[in-house]
Amino acid sequence: MKARRIWQVLVLLVSHVLLFVIARNHLAAGKTSAMSDALAGAGGPPASAKSEARLEKSTNYRQLLAELPGSKLDWLDYETARKELFREWIQHDLHGAMDMLYGPETRALNEDLAKDLEEDLRAEILRQPLAVWQWLQEGRYGSGRPEVYGLWMQALILGGESKLALHLMAEGPKINLTGSLDQIFREGNADLIAVARGFFMGLDPKTQRQSYDQVNGYAARKLDLAHGDVAGCLRDESEAQLREGIAGAWVKRELRFLPADEAAAKLKTLPADVRAAAVEWLVGSERHGGYDGMVELLAAIDREGLWQDRQRYDPNGWLANLTPENLAGQDVWNFLDEREKDRDPNRIIGEISQIGNAGVREGALGRAAEAIYRAGRDDELQELVDRMPSAADRDAVLEGLLGFLTPDSGGHYAAILNKVSDENLKKRYTQRLQDSE
Repeated sequence: MKARRIWQVLVLLVSHVLLFVIARNHLAAGKTSAMSDALAGAGGPPASAKSEARLEKSTNYRQLLAELPGSKLDWLDYETARKELFREWIQHDLHGAMDMLYGPETRALNEDLAKDLEEDLRAEILRQPLAVWQWLQEGRYGSGRPEVYGLWMQALILGGESKLALHLMAEGPKINLTGSLDQIFREGNADLIAVARGFFMGLDPKTQRQSYDQVNGYAARKLDLAHGDVAGCLRDESEAQLREGIAGAWVKRELRFLPADEAAAKLKTLPADVRAAAVEWLVGSERHGGYDGMVELLAAIDREGLWQDRQRYDPNGWLANLTPENLAGQDVWNFLDEREKDRDPNRIIGEISQIGNAGVREGALGRAAEAIYRAGRDDELQELVDRMPSAADRDAVLEGLLGFLTPDSGGHYAAILNKVSDENLKKRYTQRLQDSE
């Protein structure tokens, strides 16, 4: 019944406008084919006549849209009717429909609807790609222009018209490719990838450094086109940022689900200039085994000596200060998210305590202690600390808490401080407590 009612409303609205079109065209030209011309946009007239016809169709659909709220449909039926109206609009007047969906004054109102209609838009764009390209060249759509350009690119790539897209980008008037780089890197063929890479390399260095999604997309697509041949991809690429991206994409594609020892050994086969960055990708990638797998991986990386690669990497950059301890601690934090709140602190601390490298182990223990405290399980953590056999590990947990808590946390801070066995550590945090008083 609801579907029938929606269509009844649409038929009434369409009939109302079509009668208006018929009457107007009949008076103007004495023709009875106005309904067909109004909906089909028959070719033949001069450009000015086409423009007038297009404007009239756009006006008609805008009238339909304006009348729709008066249909007294409930919200769900109204949205369904609105979507069907736009589908008709896209088929018969793509220019006007896209102006309404992406124009500066109406884009925000129709953002969700435009997403829902992307399949319809791509189909119609593919039927008239040169027209849409021209509208883009005219500067239409304001801040929505990159989104439309990406949709245009997507339609051509998915529709098998990559050569046309490549020709227009290379030979036609230049247009900012930034809005469609992601799409090219995700779906483009080798020729398109090469064009997009050239555009990327023409960006200013700051924009390049911040274009993580584009770098990752380029790297992943290059690997796909090369069927995973990372050595070949790296041999063909000279730009450092893109080389690191390729190494990272290979890590995510090939290594992240391998056993830790095997993954670390394969990672060591990468060229020296990308190996250190690949360690970061490997540690930061989601793996089977969750937190248990992460702890095992840290140990495997340590056994392969890959931490040293990290410390030699980019001595003047931000990675110079990213020590194994800090990286391990950060990944403990990443893994102890909402999913881990109900896990047993005994098991978490026990797993970390198995890491052989003392610096990595102690850094991870400190961050784990903070995460467990934030999860509201401090009482269990305190009981666990009292039972820990290693004084160094116990102090690492306590330091993690002391670094997180403020000295004005009542007697809690002082109680934790009293459990510290390392005299230098105790002296440092005692001074912090005294300075706060």
